[in-house]
Amino acid sequence: CTILFMRFILNKLLLLILLVLGACADEANQFPSIASLSSVDKDISFQIDEETKLPNNLCWFKDGDKEYLSFVNIYNRTEILIYDLKTGQLTNKIEFEREGPNGILEIYSHSIINFDSIYISCANEQLCLSDTSSQIKQRIPMPKLTDSSKVIAPLSPPTIINHQIYIPQNVNPQLGENYMGKSPLGVMIDTITHKVTATPLHYSNLYSNEDLMYATHGNRTQYIFDGNLFVYSYDILDSLYVLDSELSKIGSYYAKSRYIDEVRTHSNRNWDLNMVLRQTCETPSYGTVVYDKYRQVYYRFAYPETKIEKKDNALDVFREGRKVFSIIILDKDMRMIGETLFPEYSYNSNLFFVNKDGLYLCKTHSKRSDFDENVFCFQCFELIKKND
Repeated sequence: CTILFMRFILNKLLLLILLVLGACADEANQFPSIASLSSVDKDISFQIDEETKLPNNLCWFKDGDKEYLSFVNIYNRTEILIYDLKTGQLTNKIEFEREGPNGILEIYSHSIINFDSIYISCANEQLCLSDTSSQIKQRIPMPKLTDSSKVIAPLSPPTIINHQIYIPQNVNPQLGENYMGKSPLGVMIDTITHKVTATPLHYSNLYSNEDLMYATHGNRTQYIFDGNLFVYSYDILDSLYVLDSELSKIGSYYAKSRYIDEVRTHSNRNWDLNMVLRQTCETPSYGTVVYDKYRQVYYRFAYPETKIEKKDNALDVFREGRKVFSIIILDKDMRMIGETLFPEYSYNSNLFFVNKDGLYLCKTHSKRSDFDENVFCFQCFELIKKND
């Protein structure tokens, strides 16, 4: 009787725990919808020529009182184009040599502090400091990560914090067997002491070395530095992860899209590259995170499950920001306060920037009826709060 009674009590406790967990999950998923993004009549357009191709990412910066937008021309990957945000005019075309004393081979990404400080991630495993003259003022070789591996030159822009440079990392094949789980999300380089500090956050050890090249999700992470914290959006995780500027004090914040039930990982060695990209575009995942300092909110991009047309090139769909996406809105304490779903094939979710007007999304999209390949155009979205 005693054993039966104990089993009865344990079963009741287990049921209670499950009910509590379920209630917590429901409560977290039913966050208050008090904020949304709404388009306003504010467009910014730039004329581009036939030898300029739309970029993979953008760099917004200020020099003095003026705002600028810059990007790498992926037509040749040796040019950085800078546009005046107010006039829409091209102010600088910085052309770098591939070889020689000022050679960069190929530009992966860049960050602009001002016109005198342009940091370039290069294919020759270096960060280069330059200016609008395209002269290389300093070369920073990628340091060792371990005895047998180096830091990878970043494909997304580095972040400069005083005399330190934060370098985001992709999965690093130099780390040997099961290198995915050994790969940190980023490293900090102290340019004075030359100390290298890796993040305590790593990629999830989801795939073998052989299966990783056929993976749809789990091998991408995006980050921002909001001035105090590093905030990471991992493509397979519902939560955002946070590190302080010393790359310690880990925290996490629930940021699940109401349009995504679950992110599933896939890998199939029978797939070719096109099939990997197609599966990546069709299955749910999370994208980048953005900090809006003017309104003290965070935006997290999410990609619900969808189907793309068989006739469409999956690489084009991927480069133009997928078929459909939403933006989750979180307040300054990273509590979810809303989510906005955008129409199919309307905006390029890879290209955006934030200023005092709002969040600007690129609407140069080949599926739009107003598409013009010679115009790089952005639509402004304002943050609307119900209690404002």
